[in-house]
Amino acid sequence: IPIVTAILGKEWVIYTSAFLSVQLFLLWSHAKMKLCGEKGIDLKKILTNINMIAIFAGVLLFLLLYHRIFAVTFDETFARATGIRANLYNMVLALLTAVTIVIGMRLMGTLLISSLIIFPALSAMRISRSFLGVTVGAAVLSVVCFWVGVLASFLLSTPTGASVVLVDLAVFLLLSLYGLLRRRK
Repeated sequence: IPIVTAILGKEWVIYTSAFLSVQLFLLWSHAKMKLCGEKGIDLKKILTNINMIAIFAGVLLFLLLYHRIFAVTFDETFARATGIRANLYNMVLALLTAVTIVIGMRLMGTLLISSLIIFPALSAMRISRSFLGVTVGAAVLSVVCFWVGVLASFLLSTPTGASVVLVDLAVFLLLSLYGLLRRRK
């Protein structure tokens, strides 16, 4: 949370939470398949796993509470004035982000999880200016970058986590160039 807050600002903590949920889902299912020596993915096992249930519950809560989360993350004073319990939502966001980061650190390592938190959100901000657009964009970019990184890791015999981060970096640089060119026109 301090890294995200220092680099992106307090309001971007929600973006990182959304993308990390998707990222951890994909990482967990892929890692479990590789570690257990399974030939394919058993969708029933994945969907009934407590981790997946928690991720789906988190996404559902995000969709149901979207407007309140938006109000709290962008203008806490306004949210309080409209009767939203901003402290409660801030605590929930901080708790969910902390849990996600701790789980991610155990799977990917401290340096890699920092990159995985920051790059998709920054990349999505290059192509979208709305809260929802950046949130969805970060989630989609994290999924695409994850699978491209896993494929590159397999084809090039490189570490999976580092490959995913390099793909995230490449996408960020390409979208930054795109944003720069778009502003010049």
